[in-house]
Parts: sequence; structure tokens; C-alpha cells
Amino acid sequence: MDLGHVVTALNKLDAGDDEKIVLASRDGKSIMVVSYGDVARYLENAFSELCNSSASMQQPLRDKGWMR
Repeated sequence: MDLGHVVTALNKLDAGDDEKIVLASRDGKSIMVVSYGDVARYLENAFSELCNSSASMQQPLRDKGWMR
């Protein structure tokens, strides 16, 4: 694996670059063309949903005094 390519791609993802990339399924039957900015937004939304879900699952435990 080319570490330079990985770092470059992560930098573009972090910056939300408009460059288009092709994402393919493991079997190669499905592909999507998206920008690094699109992927960054999708990752941010997925992370927010996970955090919100985790917080809502922990609330009943806090109400019962099991968590601080």
C-alpha cells in the first residue's frame, strides 16, 4: 500500500476537496462517483447519528442513577 497516496487522500477528505472519486462495491457490480467533500459530509452525518443514538440509549441509565 502506498502510504503517500493514503495521506494525500485523507488530506483531501479532511479538506472536503471537490475532486471526484469512484467508490465500488466489493463485487464490483455497484459503483458511485462522489467527491471527497461528499464523503466527508456522509462520515460526519454517520458519526453524529451514532453519537445521538448513544446519548439517547444512555439517558435511561442516567435517570435510574446507574450513570453520571
